[in-house]
Formats: sequence, C-alpha cells, structure tokens
Amino acid sequence: MEVKVVRAGEARVFLDGPEVRLDSSFIICGDFDIQIDFALLNWPAPSQEQDASFYVSAGVEYFVISRHRAGSVGACIPYTNSYKAWQGNPNNCNATWVQSFDLQGKFRITRTGTTLQSYYWNGSAWVLVRTGTMTTGLVSVGMLTQSTDGTLATVAFDNLVVVSAPPADNDQDGVPTCVDNCPGIANPLQEDSDSDQVGDSCDNCPALANTNQDDFDEDGVGDLCDICPTVFNPLQQNIKPGDADANNLNN
Repeated sequence: MEVKVVRAGEARVFLDGPEVRLDSSFIICGDFDIQIDFALLNWPAPSQEQDASFYVSAGVEYFVISRHRAGSVGACIPYTNSYKAWQGNPNNCNATWVQSFDLQGKFRITRTGTTLQSYYWNGSAWVLVRTGTMTTGLVSVGMLTQSTDGTLATVAFDNLVVVSAPPADNDQDGVPTCVDNCPGIANPLQEDSDSDQVGDSCDNCPALANTNQDDFDEDGVGDLCDICPTVFNPLQQNIKPGDADANNLNN
C-alpha cells in the first residue's frame, strides 16, 4: 500500500523577495517520491546569484535541487542559467550543474533506504542530477527562493505530490516509529512528563528531564533520579551499611 498526497491549484504558493523560505507541513519517514511544479514568474538577471530551490532536510542536513541564475560564470559556476544540486554544503565547487534556460518545470526528490536522488523534468522524462545519502528517519520538505545580492524574484510552486509507503510502527501503538518518543513500548498517548522527548514509558527518570538517559550503574534508574548513582540498586532502597534487611537496624 502507498499513500499519495496532492496539493494542487488552490494551494499554489508564491515566494516573492530576495529570500523567502517555506517549510511545508509534510514530514516524511521511510522511502518516498516527492515532486513539485515551479514557474519563474519574475526572474531578472542578478549581479551575483539567485536560486529557486526544492529540498528535504533532516536537522541541519539538506538535500537540494534548484533552478540557478548567475550574473557571470567563474568561481566554480559553469553556467549563467542552470539546475544546481547539492547536499550539506551549498559551496558551488561541490555542487552538480546542468545547463538550462527553463522558466518553468518540475523538481523531484526520491529516497530509497538511505539513498537520495534529485531530478528535473526535461519535458518528456526525468533527468537524474545528483545522488546522495541521508538517514532513513524523519525529513521535512521545503521550498526556498534567495538572492545573494538582494535581487527580487517571484517564483510559484504548485502541485506538490508526495508518494510514500506507510511508516513503520514497531510497537503498534498507532504512532509511527520515526516520531514515537518510546518506539519499543506501546504508548499511544505519548506522555512525557518532564518534556525531555523520551516517553514516560521508556524514561529512566520520568520526573526530571534527562534526554541522554545517563545511568552510570546500569540499574535502570537514571543518574538524576538515582539515590545511589554509582552502585547498582534498582529497587532504590536506602540501606545503611550493615543493614542487610533494610529495616534501618544494624542486624
């Protein structure tokens, strides 16, 4: 089974300015195939560079394909009009370039396992531009128009299509594993009393925030909550020396 989501027509998005970013509401797990139409409505020649970009991101890691325009070639920019694809670092010397004068077209990004690929549509077929790798976990989708010299541009994005397999739910609690705060134990309500992003059902110190879940003595009680963090004592008994039966008497 696959899930297909389409945003078309009435959901057309215009990005107008020297730099505008739109992170969509789509957050995707696992394998996917996402596509979007673009139109360069106002695309004047810059003195430096401008881009209309489509991307997926996992934290600060970006995988991007864009329609790029430059005032001149040089400094690792081979064309004044092109598609540009990059990952991680937008440095022009590390990018992949394909010359193009398209004023409208389609972008596409796919992920299979940890393999990402970006494409553009040449009017009859998808053309692969770049291949990279990224986590199989959660990614977000976004669009961006920007100029390095302040040149104003207007770009329209439309017909966003997201095709993906239903995400895994290892503990079958109705919350996908990629966003589950306790993926190994069913907790459909996702309670997290201390707001440390670890669900109460998995948290070794649910009353105190401890995102790293440090447990020096490995007794299942987090260091922040452990009354004796250097000695294994899973029952958390406050036993005095010589008080083997924990009755507060030395017997």
